[in-house]
Amino acid sequence: QRPPVQTFKGSSISFNIDSELTEGLKNLAHRTNSTLYTTLLAAYSILLAKYTGQEDIIIGTPVSGRTHADAKDIMGMFVNTVAIRTYPRGEKTFLQLVEEVKRDTLEALENQDYPYDVLVEKLELKRDLSRNPLFDTMFTIQNVERVDLIRLGEIEGIPYPFDNMTAKFDLTFTIEEKDNQLILNIEYAKDLFNPETIKQVSNHYVQLLNKVIDEHSVSISQLNIITEKEKQQLLSEFNNTDLAYPFEKTIHEIFEEQAQRAPEQVAVVYKQDTLTYKELNQRANQLARYLREKGVKEESIVGIMMDRSLEMMISILGVLKAGG
Repeated sequence: QRPPVQTFKGSSISFNIDSELTEGLKNLAHRTNSTLYTTLLAAYSILLAKYTGQEDIIIGTPVSGRTHADAKDIMGMFVNTVAIRTYPRGEKTFLQLVEEVKRDTLEALENQDYPYDVLVEKLELKRDLSRNPLFDTMFTIQNVERVDLIRLGEIEGIPYPFDNMTAKFDLTFTIEEKDNQLILNIEYAKDLFNPETIKQVSNHYVQLLNKVIDEHSVSISQLNIITEKEKQQLLSEFNNTDLAYPFEKTIHEIFEEQAQRAPEQVAVVYKQDTLTYKELNQRANQLARYLREKGVKEESIVGIMMDRSLEMMISILGVLKAGG
């Protein structure tokens, strides 16, 4: 459940995308005359579409804000945020989506100096304390080279890793390249996700990246984010519902046997009301006799229209007992 007010409690996980997959993504970006950023962003858009069932996805991305030459060597915070709107519709191919994302990203970057807060104000969005305006998820590639040792005169410093306990958005994907591999960091809101879910998100993203390399010409609807392990879990574990039962008997015959074995045990509960097996069987028999008098016989179709209730179960069993 999304809390009524954002708490910004967060955590993150990081993992490496191996060099083989990284090289394949670079080659795909080269073949599509796009960038690694565009390729990865398009895949991220598809991932969100697969989870949400939506085909209109808005993703925020930070920009340096140093478009003017005079700002390049000035210390200070110039970063702005732009919103990239993507349409990962199922009938498109990944290549088509990459082309669209590339065009829209370039257009957004042309307007990167337009302040994000002014954009939100101009759009007159309905404010919601439980979420960010305009988009809930960020995507960025860090292209700043990692420095393992910093020297300031005689002082030496090394980077200090720490756990970031805040999350500005529901999800933030940050990717950086090091030693011919990609490092993906996923920052997430702890109010919405647990670590196991985010681990699954990362697996699905890697699965999708592998798929778009091999199947970039198929439709997005055919790209599968489910891993082979999850597929087997769905088939053999979750759907392993085979159970020995007296299949030569009808449902209501089996029910009647249970009513004889445990007549006083509760069979049905609805809110504060209950029926025992004996009571349910007797009332279903009464209804069955009434239905037979009204012409219900073997294979008759009887419609039941009522809200969830004790009477619904009486009706179902009554119809079956009548032969319908």
